[in-house]
Amino acid sequence: MRRGISIIAAVVAGVCGLGGCTGGDAVADPPTPSVVVSVTPTPTPSPTTTAPWPSATPSPTVSVDAMGIVTKPSKRPGMSKHTVDGAAAAAQYYLDLYAYSLSSVTKRELVALADPDCIFCASVAKDVDERRKNGTHEVGGTMAYKDVVARKTTPTSYFVTLTARQSPSRTLDDSDRVVEDFPRTTDNDVSMVLHWVDDRWITRAVTIANSRPA
Repeated sequence: MRRGISIIAAVVAGVCGLGGCTGGDAVADPPTPSVVVSVTPTPTPSPTTTAPWPSATPSPTVSVDAMGIVTKPSKRPGMSKHTVDGAAAAAQYYLDLYAYSLSSVTKRELVALADPDCIFCASVAKDVDERRKNGTHEVGGTMAYKDVVARKTTPTSYFVTLTARQSPSRTLDDSDRVVEDFPRTTDNDVSMVLHWVDDRWITRAVTIANSRPA
């Protein structure tokens, strides 16, 4: 099972996989939404056609430096607004921060966007702490997103689904020796619950329904 920056953390099986931690947020089927918005609309493909990825670049807000360390992502346009588009932007920003946190071994920004009861979020924060303690970090593993759909389920709660394509990554020690290698690009179906609290977005739950080679 892929570890490190992988968001295929086997939440479905109840195992975080981000360094061996356990736990997972069960996300129940949301009630019939009052609003449904496709954030990146594309023409409806035929049964034999797969919609193309937005670009070859992992994310418009994320990059890696010369050493492969993921740089700090910028906030996505629109995520400061209490709208379905804002929820979709916030969900992608959280996943951007996920890759950044395990690469930079810092968790401040990630924790600030997480609900205290989010089990997945707590597992990622714990993994960052363990990596700092063990002297390891990730290189690569950035993600691109498509088929992003946000649904309003209550006045302040939103259900977001998307497909995240994660690039290959490696776990390195303090001497830049490879501890573990993840050479494959994977596609991951992600569902998230976000709440609008005190004029900002909070991630309540993250679930991975399916992961497969890209």
